Amino acid sequence: MKNTHYHTLGLANFATLAEVKQAYRRLAKQFHPDVNPQGKEIFTKVTAAYEVLGDSSKKYIYDTQLKHNSHSERVHQSNQKKKWSFQEQELKRRQYYQEHYKKQYQQQQQNKQVPTPPKNYNEYKYILFATPLAVVLVLVILGLYQKNSSLSTLPTIEKEKVVSLTNGEFPFASYFGPAQYTDSKSRQIIISNTHPEDVICILFQGEKFWRGCYLKQNYSATISRLPNDTLELRYMRGRNWCATCENKLNPTSPLGRFKTIVGFYQTQIEPKDADTNYNVNLNDSLNLVASSYFFKRK
Repeated sequence: MKNTHYHTLGLANFATLAEVKQAYRRLAKQFHPDVNPQGKEIFTKVTAAYEVLGDSSKKYIYDTQLKHNSHSERVHQSNQKKKWSFQEQELKRRQYYQEHYKKQYQQQQQNKQVPTPPKNYNEYKYILFATPLAVVLVLVILGLYQKNSSLSTLPTIEKEKVVSLTNGEFPFASYFGPAQYTDSKSRQIIISNTHPEDVICILFQGEKFWRGCYLKQNYSATISRLPNDTLELRYMRGRNWCATCENKLNPTSPLGRFKTIVGFYQTQIEPKDADTNYNVNLNDSLNLVASSYFFKRK
């Protein structure tokens, strides 16, 4: 297939995440409008391709769809190699029905030739006598089976899954909704996790959700294409992420939490010049909030 996001970045289909990032950095330096005013259109296409292929979860969905489309295209091309004419199709259809009717006729003739022996009174007598005994025997066997199965079957308890998230991944995307982006000239912030635990961050503008990410301890993330307005940063802090655990303090929240939760925090990010990065250090000086406030959405 042509004109995929991989081809936009100058790569072969299904290239690795590291190759995607390397190609994006190279093309961004070459066609950024500040460096090359005539490369604005190419830079926009490259940025759009990287937004899909630069995110591991989006890349997985895109690769799956790309494989499906490639398979469908190959099947369509193979079907186009042989084009049946109407006469050939009609001839094959008639041959099929002729053979089908011929087999049915032969089976009917064979059934007529086999004589059916007459049944006498003794046969009916044995059937009437044996049927109730067979029913009673089946009921007894079923009762014994159910009794044994109820004693031997023990309830199974599904273990909670503890999985490791990928740095930058956002596990609550289906709950808060899709990520939001502004144009390429908007502001960006740098979030640094100075806690000894992992965190899950979410960004809001008023009641509107914008972006979310997962940060391991002592890791940082640069979130770009954000509006130059007052933003609210909330984050959950803890250890051992569990994808199937429920939040007992807030039953209406989505599945997924840290097995060990340290707390929920909140802070405000004031607007600055679009060309100035805003650095946010996650530490104990930020405001503690309830879990219900962390999961609050519009």
